[in-house]
Amino acid sequence: MLLEDIREELVFYGKQMIHSGLVMHTGGNLSIRDPKSGLIVIKPSSLPYETITPEDVPVIDQDGKVIEGKHKASSEWPMHTLIYRNKPHVMSVVHTHSIYATACSIADIEIPIIQTGLAIHSSQSIKIVPFEIPGSIELGEKVIEFLSESNVVLLKNHGPLAIGA
Repeated sequence: MLLEDIREELVFYGKQMIHSGLVMHTGGNLSIRDPKSGLIVIKPSSLPYETITPEDVPVIDQDGKVIEGKHKASSEWPMHTLIYRNKPHVMSVVHTHSIYATACSIADIEIPIIQTGLAIHSSQSIKIVPFEIPGSIELGEKVIEFLSESNVVLLKNHGPLAIGA
């Protein structure tokens, strides 16, 4: 199986997200880019985190083409691949539907840097990316624009997104 270790890692972190209350059922998504091949493992579409196995996790290229896997990639694959194409240092993307951050995105409240833990990830308040249809290229383009200033953003009416090496 291609990129088995990275697929296992994605399954592990997906389960951590659901157990931590950051997502429910099938919501949110995460992906990891392989630094050697540039291929991306991404959460499969519409599968509950609790049932996902490494074999369920699709491997896609940076254009979203499925290289291996029996399931469709997350509907947010356009945003993930656009981030990877525009930010070569990024090796992971995580998008959750955490309750408080999502509430802030709905209420149009940026999250201020009032705690040192946040300061590690952002030097300024966490900005809200204007609403675009989830899964659209337009959403990915807006996210790229806002990620020029920070590694964490809020997607309007949708939830937080973070990138990392």
